[in-house]
Amino acid sequence: DTKGWQSIENKVYKYSFKIPKDWLKKDNSTSEIMQFETSGETKAQLRIYNGDVAKTDIPGYSIESASTKKIDCTDAKVTYSTAKSANAGNEKKRLVTAQFYKTGKLYKVAFIYPTDQGASLASDYVEAINLVLKTIKFN
Repeated sequence: DTKGWQSIENKVYKYSFKIPKDWLKKDNSTSEIMQFETSGETKAQLRIYNGDVAKTDIPGYSIESASTKKIDCTDAKVTYSTAKSANAGNEKKRLVTAQFYKTGKLYKVAFIYPTDQGASLASDYVEAINLVLKTIKFN
C-alpha cells in the first residue's frame, strides 16, 4: 500500500513515482541522478539514474541473483547484490538494481540498504523497493 507516500516527478525524463513519506530527497539530486535517503539512524539510499548515466556501475558489489520484473509494462532486469567485502554470514549492505529501456532511453533504479539491522528491517526495505518499482509511470 502506498497511501500517504509522496509523489515525485522527473519533468526532464517525463516519469513519476512514489516513495515513502519519510524518505528525503538529497540536495545533490539532478534530473540525471535523483537521490533519496531514508530518515532515521539507519540509512538506506535510493538512486535513479536516467539516460547515459544509467550505464554507471556501482562499485563494490557482487551479483548474487537476477530476475525480471515489469516496470510500467516494460521488462526490467533486477539484480540482487552484496558488498564484495562482506564475509559469508556477515553481510552489511545489499544492492538491488532494476535496469530497463523506456522511450528509447536507459534507466536504472538502485537501492542500497543495510542488512545488519535484522531480518525484519531488511524485509521492510525489500518490500518498499518493490512498491517503488510498481509506482513508476511514464507520461
